[in-house]
Amino acid sequence: MKSFFFFAFFLSILRSSFAGNPDVIVCDSVPVSAFQELYVSSSINVILVNSNFRYAYIEGTTSSIASVQIKQIGRKLFISRKGSLAKGKLFVYVPIDFLRIINAADGAKVSSYDPVKGDTLLLTSSDQSSIKIMIEVNVVRSSSGENGLVELFGTGTYSFLQSDQNGASSFELKSKR
Repeated sequence: MKSFFFFAFFLSILRSSFAGNPDVIVCDSVPVSAFQELYVSSSINVILVNSNFRYAYIEGTTSSIASVQIKQIGRKLFISRKGSLAKGKLFVYVPIDFLRIINAADGAKVSSYDPVKGDTLLLTSSDQSSIKIMIEVNVVRSSSGENGLVELFGTGTYSFLQSDQNGASSFELKSKR
């Protein structure tokens, strides 16, 4: 028992010494309900993970995590930063099971570990943001503009892409037919 208290005391001292170090990576989680639309902005890296676990998992420096704002309105999930853009690493892991819309803006980066599944998927990327995901959908519509990038891998039946002169879309899809 005495060693347990010593260990707890040592851990609290160690933790308080790291609290002032801006390079230490810390974690946090935010509960989210099921959603079908994802809107990401403010130079945040979002990684989509197929999961029924209903928490967005945030990993980064203390200052970057404190700047993250996750807001849900009905079936729409909004992820951005509040105030000035904090420096430091920042990743947000978001659980998905069914998505219809992904919108990335202002330098946001959206990627996936698992295929995004669904019937119809609308993707929009602009303002130096990117969407690089695996998909398993019937219809995918992609729109990239103002230095936006959309890269898709996986399977789909129909795909429609639209890019302005500064945007780029790249599909490497196998037909589901």
